[in-house]
Amino acid sequence: MTSTSPRRYRVVEPSPAELPQEFQSRSIRRRAIQAVAALTLVVLIFVLAPGLGEVRDELEGADPAWLALGVVLEGLSFGSYLVMFGPIFCTGLTRRRVWQIGGSELAMGSIVPASGAGGLALGAWVLHRGGMGGRRIARRSVAFFLIKSGVNFVAVAVLGVLMALGVGPHRSVALTILPAVLAALAIGVVAVLPIVGAGAEPPPDASRIRRWSSETRRAVIHGIAEAAQLLRSGELRVVAGSIGYWAFDNAVLWATFHAFGISPALTVVLMGYLI
Repeated sequence: MTSTSPRRYRVVEPSPAELPQEFQSRSIRRRAIQAVAALTLVVLIFVLAPGLGEVRDELEGADPAWLALGVVLEGLSFGSYLVMFGPIFCTGLTRRRVWQIGGSELAMGSIVPASGAGGLALGAWVLHRGGMGGRRIARRSVAFFLIKSGVNFVAVAVLGVLMALGVGPHRSVALTILPAVLAALAIGVVAVLPIVGAGAEPPPDASRIRRWSSETRRAVIHGIAEAAQLLRSGELRVVAGSIGYWAFDNAVLWATFHAFGISPALTVVLMGYLI
């Protein structure tokens, strides 16, 4: 991936030797084998372990049509992620390249046990190799995270209030108002955080910890501003992708319940997914 302009990039396939060690084929194969082995172990326990007969009976009674719908909805969630990912990170790239970079980031986040950090690291490495500056990558990563997570926080705040007012089945304050208040507080903190400012550049002889702290602070403050700018720009793909990613993920949970003959209220499904 090489830079063709300040904001447009052209992907060049890296050679295996250029990849960071954790992203090289051998490491990925090892992670994939570990994941398959763990999944196989879970299946064997499920099939052979005593005392799980009732669970096996429940799973055998699952409706294949609802499960198939869940798979389709998960695919739509993945597609929504790419719709949001493209205009934030991959301006000027083809849809195929957006799919490759965004899809690789999601997949790596699933294989590497680092709470999604592995996927972010891979995406950052690819973008940096293409000429995007480290600070811009950091800003955009913060903006991407805030927009994607912001949908969840707004949904918790709105749903909590609606459920407390009687929408859906009755639930305790701890499951309605409390999450709503905490979500609103988090949104408020993010909104006022730019007032703190990015701070001055550390001197050349500053310690590594001080430089790291300064860069992190600047990335967060500038990332918040970047997120606001992206939303104000009217880029519908960012808004639609973030909402779609959240909505279709919730729909997967809803379809899975129905596959086992359970029909919980929509408010319960939405709030349960979020908290």
